[in-house]
Amino acid sequence: MEDSRIDNRKSKNYRTINMYVRFCEGKTINKTEEAQRFGVDERSIQRDIDDIRAFLDERRIGSKDTRAIEYDRTKKSFIMTGAEPTMMTNSEILAVSKILLESRAFTKRELKEIFR
Repeated sequence: MEDSRIDNRKSKNYRTINMYVRFCEGKTINKTEEAQRFGVDERSIQRDIDDIRAFLDERRIGSKDTRAIEYDRTKKSFIMTGAEPTMMTNSEILAVSKILLESRAFTKRELKEIFR
């Protein structure tokens, strides 16, 4: 079982998803460091980044998703820019919040957890 976990960590899918998640968290990705981390060539990391870029480009069509992967020369790393649209507008979020507060259906503790 342990061997299959190690193999998964070195797979292209694992690398790409791992980098995507870190981009979403606001972290930067340095090709050289990633290549060393995963034991692959820098060209493999560049292909993974290109796949993430293609995914974001497809999502951008017909939506308000403005995210993109760009190279930051000052940091010598790639970074995600832009923003993903929210599921609800701010006014919709406010309306739902008011309804929840006024309904008194939740305890204080539950409300704190919801609005966290």
